[in-house]
Parts: sequence; structure tokens; C-alpha cells
Amino acid sequence: MVLPSEFDLAGLDTGAVATATLAAAQLHAARHSTVLAPVAIDSAEACATFEAEKLFTPVGWALPSLWDPLAGNYRAADRWIRLHAACWEGR
Repeated sequence: MVLPSEFDLAGLDTGAVATATLAAAQLHAARHSTVLAPVAIDSAEACATFEAEKLFTPVGWALPSLWDPLAGNYRAADRWIRLHAACWEGR
């Protein structure tokens, strides 16, 4: 296991990078009328790209809030409801 989690994050990361890599290879082959080149993904390197985002530090600006102001706990007629709303404005 490369990333600590109960979920298969290594598989998710590797699959995401593999899908993007294959799509780029397909686009290249289509644009240049060539045979599709084989692609290979290293799982540890794919996971490292996702883990490296923790090291991202903006220079001259601040990261926006992850959560939308709408997110929170709201009382309903019989219980409570929790809205998980990510803020995507400007991203």
C-alpha cells in the first residue's frame, strides 16, 4: 500500500493517471495519423503525483476555502441534514 487508507487509493490514482496517459496517447496518434503507442504506468509514481499536492504552496495568493459557505448542518422537520458542498468557483 502506497497511500494509507481503507480504500484502494493506489488503484484509484494509478487508474486516473493511466486513463489520462492513454487518452493523451490516443490524441497524439489521431493527430499524427500514427499507430497508438503503448503506455505504462508505475503505481508508486502515480501515487507520488497525488501525494505531492500537499507540497503545493501558492506564491502571492491564498488558496480559496475548500468548503462552500452553504455546507453545514441544517435542521429538517424530523432530523438533521448535513450538506457537503465543495466550493468550485474560480477553479
